Amino acid sequence: MFPRTSLTQLIPDRLRELKERLERTIWHPVEAHATIYQRPAQAEHINFDDLHADSFTAVEQLPHVWGQMWDQSWFRVELPDEVFGKGYYLKWDDEAEVTVYAEGMPWCGIDAAHHYAPLPDTAQDLWIEGVVCRTGIWFNDGKSISEEGSTLRGVSIWQRDELAWSSYFDFLILFDLLGLEYKKYMEGQGLGDGYASCGGYHPRAYSISPLYRRILQGLDRFADAYDRSGLEVSAPLLKELYAQLPAYSPSIDAILTGHSHLDLVWLWPERVGEAKAVHTFSTVNRLFSQSKDLYFGFSQPASYDAVARRSPKLMEAVKQHIQDGRWEATGATDVESDTQLPCGEALARSFLIGQERFEDIRGERAKVMWLPDVFGYSGCLPQIMRQTGVEAFYTSKTAWSAVSRFPHSSFVWKGVDGSEVLVHLGQEPGYNGGVHVSHLQELEEKHQQVGIHNEVLVPTGYGDGGGGPTEEMLERTKRLHSLASMPKCRWGRIEDFFSRLEEVRADLPEWNGEIYLEFHRGVQTTHGELKANFRAAERSLQLREAALAVSAGGIVPIAEWRRVIFIQFHDAIPGSSIREVTDEINSELSQFIITQRDKAGQRLGGSDRSDYLFNPLPFARSVLHAGLHYDLPPLGSAALAHGRSPTAISASATGLSNAFVQAEFNQDGEISQLVMKGESIAIADPINQLWTYPDFPHSFAAWDVDRGTLGNGQRIVGSSPAEVEQGLGYATVSFRRRVSEQSTVTVRYRLESEAQVIHLEYDVDWQDSRSLLKSVFPTSYNGQMARYGAPFGSALRPQHGGDDRSEAMWEVPGSRWACLADDGEDAGLAVLTEAKYGFSARNGTIGVSLVRSAEIIHGSDHLGIRTLSTECPFSDMGRAEIKLALAAYSAVNERAMQPAALAEHLYQPALAVADPVAIDWGFALDGGDTLVPVWTQPFDDGSIVVRCTETLGRRGRARLATAEGVCAELVDLSGNSVTCAQLNDDCISFTPYALFGIKLYRG
Repeated sequence: MFPRTSLTQLIPDRLRELKERLERTIWHPVEAHATIYQRPAQAEHINFDDLHADSFTAVEQLPHVWGQMWDQSWFRVELPDEVFGKGYYLKWDDEAEVTVYAEGMPWCGIDAAHHYAPLPDTAQDLWIEGVVCRTGIWFNDGKSISEEGSTLRGVSIWQRDELAWSSYFDFLILFDLLGLEYKKYMEGQGLGDGYASCGGYHPRAYSISPLYRRILQGLDRFADAYDRSGLEVSAPLLKELYAQLPAYSPSIDAILTGHSHLDLVWLWPERVGEAKAVHTFSTVNRLFSQSKDLYFGFSQPASYDAVARRSPKLMEAVKQHIQDGRWEATGATDVESDTQLPCGEALARSFLIGQERFEDIRGERAKVMWLPDVFGYSGCLPQIMRQTGVEAFYTSKTAWSAVSRFPHSSFVWKGVDGSEVLVHLGQEPGYNGGVHVSHLQELEEKHQQVGIHNEVLVPTGYGDGGGGPTEEMLERTKRLHSLASMPKCRWGRIEDFFSRLEEVRADLPEWNGEIYLEFHRGVQTTHGELKANFRAAERSLQLREAALAVSAGGIVPIAEWRRVIFIQFHDAIPGSSIREVTDEINSELSQFIITQRDKAGQRLGGSDRSDYLFNPLPFARSVLHAGLHYDLPPLGSAALAHGRSPTAISASATGLSNAFVQAEFNQDGEISQLVMKGESIAIADPINQLWTYPDFPHSFAAWDVDRGTLGNGQRIVGSSPAEVEQGLGYATVSFRRRVSEQSTVTVRYRLESEAQVIHLEYDVDWQDSRSLLKSVFPTSYNGQMARYGAPFGSALRPQHGGDDRSEAMWEVPGSRWACLADDGEDAGLAVLTEAKYGFSARNGTIGVSLVRSAEIIHGSDHLGIRTLSTECPFSDMGRAEIKLALAAYSAVNERAMQPAALAEHLYQPALAVADPVAIDWGFALDGGDTLVPVWTQPFDDGSIVVRCTETLGRRGRARLATAEGVCAELVDLSGNSVTCAQLNDDCISFTPYALFGIKLYRG
C-alpha cells in the first residue's frame, strides 16, 4: 500500500527495537536439573588438589547466603549427561566471583562480563570456587555483595543460537556506528548529542554524512527482511552491507592486546587477588581455544607465581601459550609498583627481581614496562629501565590529569640523566577497553603522532576479576577489521607494537624529566603508619645487606625482598586500599623489621654484648650514642670505649643552641629565628606553623587532595607553656598545642650537641575526620624552582604559579626531603622527613603533610561480614609520632650535609654489635659531594656493589679510596659497564643524575 518511507528520522527507533529483539533470540534455557553441594566457607583459601569429597553437603534451599567478606567456598555441581558437549552453557547466579573447574583444572571464570561458561565436551561433575568479593569492578552490572554475605540464587543450563549470535554482532556494530555518525551531526547542529527518545519531535538530518545514509538504508532493508522471513533470509544482507563499507585509506591500525588489569590488593586482600589471577588466567586460556587471532598480555610475576601455587595445571597451559607466542608475559617489574614512594634501591630491586622472574617465565627479560595505573612517574624511571633491559613503556594514567592534557601519545622519554625509552600512552582514562566504536574513534582522533606512526595500542578486556577479553569483544573485532570511518582493528603483541614504533623513533617528540600526574595527590600522605612501617622495612634491609657486605654473609633471600616489593604495589603503599589490606601489611611489616634487624645483629656477633658501633651507610658520619659522639667510617665500626664527650647545649623555653645551630621560639611553639653555621636562615614568618584543612575531595577521598582544600586552611595559634629537658648530649623544648576540641599535637624540638640540624618531633593525637594537618615553613627563598627528593636523585618543580602545569602542582611527591633556595642554590632551607612524602611549595613557603584522615575506601561497607581491627572508616586516626628535621641547604654542602645523605643518616641509626666488622673494604669518597652512596648490595661471590646517585644535577669528580688489595669497577644495576661515570686512577668523573654502582672485590 505504501512505498518504503522517506521519513528516515523514524528509522533509528525501529532499529533500536530490533536490536533488543535480536538480543533476546540468542540464549535459550534448557530444562535440566542440577544438584549443588558446598564445602563450608572459610577465610583461608585452599587449592583444588586439597579438597575432600566428604566435606561437601547438599545445598537444600535457594536463595542461599554464604560467607564473610573474602571467604572462599567450594561447590560441586552434578548435571545430567545430556547437557554436556558443544553448544551448552552453564550460568551460575551468585554475587561472589567464581571460577569453574573441570578435570581438576580451572576451566573459566563466571563474572559480571562473562555470564555463561561453556560446558566441557564430556559429562563430569563441575567444581566451582567462589570468593566473596565484588566481581567485574569495571563492568557496571549493578551487582554487589549483600550485607549478609554472598547470595547464591541457583544454576541453570543454556544453549546459544549461533546464527542469532553472529547476526546480532553484525547488526550491533553497524547500529553503533550509525548512532555515532548521528551524534556528530546533532552536536554540529547544536541539537543535542544523540537519537531522540521514542516520543516527541524527531528532526530530519538534511546534511549528514553519506555513511550514515548508507548504513541507515541497509539496516532498514535488513529489518524488513528479518520481520518477513527471519534470520535465515535476512542475515546475508548484513554481510553484503559490510562488503560495501570497507575502511577508508587514512584509517589507523588499532592493535588490540588482550588485557586484564589486576590489582593485587585494593578492594580485597592479597589472597583474593591471587584467586582473581586464577579466575582471569582460566578465562583467557579457554578463549584461546575459541579464537586463533587473540593475543593476551599480562605483567606481574607475583600473579604468575600465585597461579602456579594454586593451580599448577593451569600454569603449565599458560607456559605453553607463552611458548607459542600468543600469551605475552611482559612488564619488567615484579608487581606494578608505585614509582615515587619506594626509595630508589627498593624500586630498582622490583625491576631486577622482576626481570629475573620474567626470564624464568618467558625465557628472556621483558622489553616493555607495563604500568597502566599508577599515580605519577619518577624521572629516574628511564635510567632504571635502560639499566635493567627495558626499552619501552606503556601507561594510560596520564589521561586522568585534571588541569593540562599531556601533549603526546607516542614519544621518547628522557629521564633526568638523559636515558631514553620509547613511550606510548593510552588516551582515555581507564584500562578496560571493550572494542566499542565510540572509544576507537576517540583513540584515532586523539592520537597526536598519527602522522608519524599509524598505530595505536589498545589494551582490551576487563580487569580486577572481570576476566579479561570476552567473546563479545572477539566478535566486535572481527567486524571492525575493515569498516568505513573506523580504525582497522586486529589483535597483536605489545612488544611487536613497540618494535614498529622504534622504526620512526627519530621523528618522535621528546619529553624530559618526570611525568607528573595532576590527580591523586593525597596518596603521598594517606595512611601514615603504613608509610612509616614501609620506610622502616627499607631501612632494615639496608642494614641487613650492609651487615652481610662486611661479613661475607651472602645475600638476603629473594623471597624476603619480594615481600617488600609486593607492598610497593600501587594500591598498597599509597594507602588506597581497604582497611584489611592496610592491617595485614602493617602486621607483616612490623615483624619483618624486627627480623631483619635481628639477623643483621647476628651477622656481626650477636647481641650478648655491645662493644662496637657499626655504620651501615656507605659514607662517613658522626652519631650520638648513649650520650657520647662517635665518628664512623663508611661501612665501618668504632669501639664504644672511644666515644667523645658532648659539647655544651643551651636550652630554655625560648630557644635552643649549640656551636652550629641557634633557634628561637615564639609563644605559639614556632621557630621565630634560625641560624645555622653562623648564617641566618631567611624566614619570612615564624616557621613550623601548624595548619589544618577541611579535606573533602570531590571524589576518590583516599587518593586526592583538592586545590580548594589547600586554599581553605587555618593556622593553629596558642600553646601550653614550654617544657625543657636536658639529656646526655642533647636537649629538647616541647610545646603542647591544641588543634581542635578533640586533637592535640606536641611539638618537640631536639638538638644534639654537635649537630648541624634541628629535629622536629610531633606527638600527634588525631581525632578529627576528613582533615589534613600540615607543618608550614614560610621563607624568603624565592627561586623559580623547588627541589624535592626522588627515588634516585631529585626533581625540580616550579614553586610559583602562572601557567596551568605550574598551578596544577599544589601537592607533590618528595622522597623524604625538599628544599627551597634562591635560583643559584647557594643558600636555602632543607626539610628532611623520616617517612613523609607529601609536600607543597608556593612563593617561598614549603609545607609538609603530616596527617590525613581521609575516608577509607569501603570504610563503612559490609561491617557485619568483615573482620576489622577497628570500624573507624578514616585513616590516620589516633596517635602518631612523626619526625622531621631542618638543615641549611646549599648545592655545595659537604656530602654528609647534602639533603639526600641527611635523609639516610638522620633516620638510619648505627647498630651496636659485639664485634668490629670482619671485612674492611676501606671504601670512601672524597670530593664530588653531590654524589651520594646510598646502599650496599652484597653478592654470593663475596663482592659488593655500593650504589651511588648524583642528587642535584651537577657534574663532578670524586676520588675513590679502598683498602689494599680491593679492586673497583663501575657497573649499572645489571652489572654491566656504564657511560654516566668513568673511573680512572681512582678518580670517578660523573654526569648529572648519574646512577651507578661501585663494585668492590678482592683481586
